[in-house]
Amino acid sequence: MGKGDKKTKKGKLFKGSYGNSRRRNLRKRNLINLNSLRRWSKERIYVEIGRYDFTVTVVFKKNSQSYKEYGSMITGQLYYTKKERQQLKAKINSGIKRETDGNILITTLLKENFTNDQIKELATKGFRNTDIADLSYYAYKHNQTYFKKKEKKLEDPIVIKAPGGISYKESYQMMYSLFKRRINDNDHLIEFEKLKMMAIKEVLMIKEDDPKYDFSHLVDKRLADYNFMVEDIKFWLEEIETFSDSVLKEKSEVVKKIVDYEFNKAGINPDKPLEIAKHLGLYSGLLQIGMMYTDEIIIYGTDPKVVLDFKGFMHVAFRHCNVCNVGTNNVAKSRIPYELADLKGLIKSCLHLLKDEINDHFKTYPNKRYSRFGDMLIRYNGDYYEIHINTDGIIETFYNHEK
Repeated sequence: MGKGDKKTKKGKLFKGSYGNSRRRNLRKRNLINLNSLRRWSKERIYVEIGRYDFTVTVVFKKNSQSYKEYGSMITGQLYYTKKERQQLKAKINSGIKRETDGNILITTLLKENFTNDQIKELATKGFRNTDIADLSYYAYKHNQTYFKKKEKKLEDPIVIKAPGGISYKESYQMMYSLFKRRINDNDHLIEFEKLKMMAIKEVLMIKEDDPKYDFSHLVDKRLADYNFMVEDIKFWLEEIETFSDSVLKEKSEVVKKIVDYEFNKAGINPDKPLEIAKHLGLYSGLLQIGMMYTDEIIIYGTDPKVVLDFKGFMHVAFRHCNVCNVGTNNVAKSRIPYELADLKGLIKSCLHLLKDEINDHFKTYPNKRYSRFGDMLIRYNGDYYEIHINTDGIIETFYNHEK
């Protein structure tokens, strides 16, 4: 006789749990079918548009609050904070019992009819979903790796071939003239461009009397970089067959200091053979990248321009790219799901819509760095990215937040 048998004393004690009289919850879950979600609840907007980051055009009801504040129509990309996206995703996966109303954030794409304050307000406060009269969106085909954390790939850029027949000397002359024109147009050069201009002037023996074309103070500050540029130009002009040992030594010391810093931060001492031995391929590869690295302007049209120098590149790449996932202190760092070669392109893609916002920030707060973090992370291709740019326009750090 078991404890589930009603005839025994033990069975009577346990029949509430084991016998025929066991209670069952016969109530059905009253869930809303995704296909029957109302227009335009927050859940409907997320399911149909928001979760895919589609570009959307919102038409507001006439005389609604949003209509009064922003006009009849707005085009952009809906923005959800990481927490909000997780909550909506969980709600859909578990079954929607109740639809809700609320504010929808949007990153404006067509900005001509909006003030900077309106653009900022739409990105931080948003508009009411109940003010929507109609929504239309472009359901473009996503990168097939959109929902994956690893092995993502940027679209290959369109290659435009320049006409041939220009000698190296002519190309350097054109570069120098372009630098002068930009200076004349009050388009400030970044430090790397100023050094390049001085190096070209040195090699081609160009005489300039105007002090606005002179950056000797910068040459003194970054002498190793300058000397390397001079010999690099001479090499391509076939004035020398190879770089001098002294110039290579000076440049390599600058690069090594930056690379060593990141290895040490990761818990690997490059000066100890036993610690660096198994990472020697990566270590030497990063040194080679540093030797030929050119500071790159990520965004034009801001003051200061946004630049990724080698120090910033190493900081981002070594701590967050998969290929550099070495060292005990690096294990817990988030991983950027792209190849190392795609890093600059990824940062450009994330920042290209933020040019006006970054420029306005530095106009208003010239002594305060620009940051996107917390509820204002940058959403791109299924991931959220944090970024900090110092007051000189140099990217200090850039990394993704795990889903």
